[in-house]
Amino acid sequence: MSWARVGIFLSEAARERKRLRSVAETLGLPVLGSNTIRTLRALKPHATTAFILGTGASAAELSDQELEYIQSQFSIGVNQWILHPLIPDVYAYEVDPDVRLLQALDRPEVRDKAPHLLFLKPSRPEDLANVSHIPEFMLKRSFLYSRVNMWTRKSANIADDFNAISCLSSLQMNSDVLLDNGASVARLIALCQLFDYREIVLVGVDLHSTEYFWHRDPALLDGVDLKDPITNQSGALHETLQATNRPFPIDTYVGRVLPKFLARGRTLVVESKSSLLANSIPVFDWGDIFPSCHD
Repeated sequence: MSWARVGIFLSEAARERKRLRSVAETLGLPVLGSNTIRTLRALKPHATTAFILGTGASAAELSDQELEYIQSQFSIGVNQWILHPLIPDVYAYEVDPDVRLLQALDRPEVRDKAPHLLFLKPSRPEDLANVSHIPEFMLKRSFLYSRVNMWTRKSANIADDFNAISCLSSLQMNSDVLLDNGASVARLIALCQLFDYREIVLVGVDLHSTEYFWHRDPALLDGVDLKDPITNQSGALHETLQATNRPFPIDTYVGRVLPKFLARGRTLVVESKSSLLANSIPVFDWGDIFPSCHD
């Protein structure tokens, strides 16, 4: 039944692709396509690792040496990572009611690094205006994309469906509509599959609390004129652990995806051993990168 479910996914992805192009035409933004994927991959041709930079509190514990290494590899900063001093190669952003977040991109260090911006297609017409807050200098490096959740609702099917959809996407270089599970981390894992990195590291994806990196270290916001970001989180645990508005809790999804990464000679790891994902996937070992500093 896997291919039947994948077929349904592809049909929905085709419909979403049409909707995406309609919105892109309205907004005047290009769609994330295969040429852009090649351009992004070519930014650091010798990089072997992709870091997906979440905004959890553990990101505040990264040392200068570790941040420097992340900068040497390929990195994607998720949503409020815009406020972090480390400028990634790509920002992945979805509509936020606090438009100051996009406005915070307009600062000298971001101009100097010239990152790209991947803007998730707004789901509501009233949110289209959010795009107008992208700084003008970033518009030429901003791309619109969308997402579709896998069809299954049985966790045992996640790995095979993920593998089938990823293989097809790699063959067709379909980067405009990404496989998702209602969480930024899920669709960015799918995106990094297209980049064909040997290793994907999840940074600041803690899940055990709703504390963000600036709560742990307020000095990390010194470079931006935004000291009270809106997080839209409530309760003790991160909302992606809930399955109320997504097919699976994110820890279930990531844990089931892992075997297919290993089968294809790749690794999917989490940077912080305190992350709830450390119960599902391996923890990244900085000692492999800096042996003398992590004995």
